[in-house]
Amino acid sequence: MARLAKFAPFRSRNVAVVFERALRAADGPEVWLNASVTKFAFNPAGNISGVTARSLGGKELKISARDIVVAAGAIESTRLLLIADRQCDERLFTPDDVLGRYLNDHLSEPIAVLEPRDRVALNRVLGPRLERGVMRNLRFEMRGMARRQLGLPASFTHIGYESASDGGFEALRDILRAVQKSHLPNLADIVRTVADLPWLVRAVWWRYIRGRLLYPANGNFTAHLVIEQMPRRDNRITLSDRVSDPFGLPQAKLRWDVGEEDLTAFRRLAEQFFAMWSKSHLQDLAELVPGDVSTWQAALRNTGGMYHPAGTIRIGADRCNGVVNADLQTFRVPNLYIVSTATFPVVGGGNPTLLMMLFGSDLAERLAHKQ
Repeated sequence: MARLAKFAPFRSRNVAVVFERALRAADGPEVWLNASVTKFAFNPAGNISGVTARSLGGKELKISARDIVVAAGAIESTRLLLIADRQCDERLFTPDDVLGRYLNDHLSEPIAVLEPRDRVALNRVLGPRLERGVMRNLRFEMRGMARRQLGLPASFTHIGYESASDGGFEALRDILRAVQKSHLPNLADIVRTVADLPWLVRAVWWRYIRGRLLYPANGNFTAHLVIEQMPRRDNRITLSDRVSDPFGLPQAKLRWDVGEEDLTAFRRLAEQFFAMWSKSHLQDLAELVPGDVSTWQAALRNTGGMYHPAGTIRIGADRCNGVVNADLQTFRVPNLYIVSTATFPVVGGGNPTLLMMLFGSDLAERLAHKQ
């Protein structure tokens, strides 16, 4: 089925800008920068009593709190818990042997190129839809029932566009990125945009009359397949025995492989997409030219992931199969919580960041009202 994935409104895409006023308010949170957590303190009851952070200049910051939340990204959050476990002589998480395991991610590679038969009509279908500040991008997904019947993981295919020249399209994108950061656009980008005036005029007409983003005529369209990787116990994060950070603490060491079952699922999902395209009216807009299977298989084995790592601090029913419960509370340390995609047992079929932010917002409200 075709689905229009929704992007956040333009004015809301830079989280730092959206929350800047609240962060700088007198009653806002206290934020310390340029320091890393290096030590965890625990009381006899088994609760975490505080953390110590250090700067590269040697300064220390010690914090005590009723509850501690680790929200340092999937890999770094896992490393911090592993360090805390080691500082407690591996009595916290090592007995359960779940922390750090089941590392999984999205697998993504281009599977075909599109040879347009009608570029204008193709742009009408594939060009991102723009309505009231929201951009919607076309994705193709298997229906849940069909996917389960075939035993296939969650996935989606989207059509990417790559311009063949460094013209007004790229310049306008750089200008918008600067605006998102609350920076003044680069003068060179403005000049590049004006220099490509014929495309710019047509792009404005497409934007406000057709409600679509207009792609330049000299670019290439590519079909990208993104699938959910199956969690494997041996895919894991551990602490390195050889490499340390500037504070002398071990760096994270990743063991991450793509299994044969993942490659098989990727191939079968690609075949489903090719079959759908050939039987639909999309075939009238562009011919789909599949890529070489051996090429994308090799790419998947080498670099086909690490976009949205998950699974290493997984949610579980108990500590035998998880590190945290459904409230993101660690089983072993009652007042320690984790906000990270690492808590997701699987990464799912789409980008998980907004879901993680929803979990974090929910946790913050619950802790704020905790007696």
